[in-house]
Amino acid sequence: MKEIEKIKYCFFDIDGTIITKTNANVKPVLRRVEQLKKLGIISIIISGREYDSLEEFVKKDQIDQYFYEKSLGQFGNITYSESGKNQFIHRLNSESIEKIITFVTRRGYDYAIVCPEHIYTINKKSRIKYQMVFQVASSRLAEISSDLLKQKLKEEAVLSIYIFPNTSFNLEYLEVEGVVIRQYRKLNTVRIFPEITKKEGAAQFLFSEFKESTFQNTMFFGNDKDDVELLEAASIGVSVRESEAEAVEASNISLTGELVCFLDLFIEKLINWRKI
Repeated sequence: MKEIEKIKYCFFDIDGTIITKTNANVKPVLRRVEQLKKLGIISIIISGREYDSLEEFVKKDQIDQYFYEKSLGQFGNITYSESGKNQFIHRLNSESIEKIITFVTRRGYDYAIVCPEHIYTINKKSRIKYQMVFQVASSRLAEISSDLLKQKLKEEAVLSIYIFPNTSFNLEYLEVEGVVIRQYRKLNTVRIFPEITKKEGAAQFLFSEFKESTFQNTMFFGNDKDDVELLEAASIGVSVRESEAEAVEASNISLTGELVCFLDLFIEKLINWRKI
């Protein structure tokens, strides 16, 4: 595959790709990313994570020493940088926010509202549940009154809302247009965020950071249905071992072995090609 020798940018998903169910040790991948960096390849994180869990991942192993200094979260909607201001593309509109808050208030559900600099909750239970779901002790978490929350929502952008219902419920009950609604097993958590794909987020990032207007010379490593569009758009889309069927079908290369083994082959090919 001749395109592999022309790769300039590598996008990596985190959960299910770098971190898997059987292996949470990221250091072997970091060593390969460091080698890619020496070869002039720019490696970029793109994940579904929010600011706080993305920040924890970056700081834990000093990821930004290996990967590009800015990381993409919330499926490409947000850009996290330890040294700079956090940025975003889309926000939830006021009409959607009002509908969601009315919905959860009437049913007595706990919830958390994620803004660029803060995560607001109106009681202790909501704060604890958010920490349980993401297993983070975020400095951004702020417990405030409902009246103060109303004021904050007029001043700050809302990037996502998390609902913690007492039991599972039919998502069709929540009729809000122009948003993505996901339900997770842990505490039956419902996540609501603006419509966006990793493809859209990556495209805007490539242009704003590197003035690249296409996905030419890019490689993407992913594993699930949220990765499909970017797997298809990248010059080379690589689905890792145990990926979902949709991701495997959308990729150019489907791995049956470890990600680090493929990265070793990729690095070896780049080195040999540059010797010619």
